Amino acid sequence: AEKGVKVSVVRLPQVHDTVKQGLITPLIAQTRAKGMSAYLGEGRNRWSAAHVLDVAKLYRLALDKQEAGVRYNAVAEEGIPVREIAEVIGA
Repeated sequence: AEKGVKVSVVRLPQVHDTVKQGLITPLIAQTRAKGMSAYLGEGRNRWSAAHVLDVAKLYRLALDKQEAGVRYNAVAEEGIPVREIAEVIGA
């Protein structure tokens, strides 16, 4: 801000569209290759996600606002437990 640069941060979750699903895409490929899907522990940790077009809108809003020092959390939901993701992929 001293030099006229206004910096904001956009914190991204898993970003997906209709073709790629963030880190889920390689998990699907691994499940197909190994014939099984797995998770660590009880699988209660959560992965949040947002669609790529929603993320693009957030970046645009951040650029339009030009507020220095702001943090944006680009999450569309609370997150899905990894166990549920693994169960759906493995079904």
